[in-house]
Amino acid sequence: MSGDSNSWKQMFRFTKDGKLQSVTLMYAFFLGIAVLFLNFLISNRAAILFEQWLPGAKRSFLNLLDILVPALLCATVSVPVFLLIKKKKIVLFGYWFAFLVAVIFLIAVAVMYDADVREVLLPSFLGIFVVPAAAEAAAVTLMFLLWQKKNPDPVLEEQKHLEEKESGADDPA
Repeated sequence: MSGDSNSWKQMFRFTKDGKLQSVTLMYAFFLGIAVLFLNFLISNRAAILFEQWLPGAKRSFLNLLDILVPALLCATVSVPVFLLIKKKKIVLFGYWFAFLVAVIFLIAVAVMYDADVREVLLPSFLGIFVVPAAAEAAAVTLMFLLWQKKNPDPVLEEQKHLEEKESGADDPA
């Protein structure tokens, strides 16, 4: 277990030149930003299409569609991204980074603006960024856990085997 925590710490260390030792965080950051832009494009395009296709629909129904359909579309887009990128941790970190940024901005909007502005901004911000990012993070986490179950980390397996061997050697029975 201690080896696992050390590998996580290595990602946050810098070289003497001030660069990250692990590029995983940098790639995850850029993937997260790309995810947020893609979420915006999908949500914006879907909202425009729903307005055109359902001109007489109630606003509450359109709002529900504007939140749920883009979230499902964005989560569906995350599947090929997960399958295409070989380093699955980058995908996992990238989508969780996108969700974290969306939540931070949601809190900032909620704190910085008065009630009238929040009433206008929060529902659209939730539908464009937070809900799709949450759906994507959940989908990618599930895919990562299933992938990790099928492809265990050989270093962690070796550490686990050594720990079992040591605990078995200490046990006289």
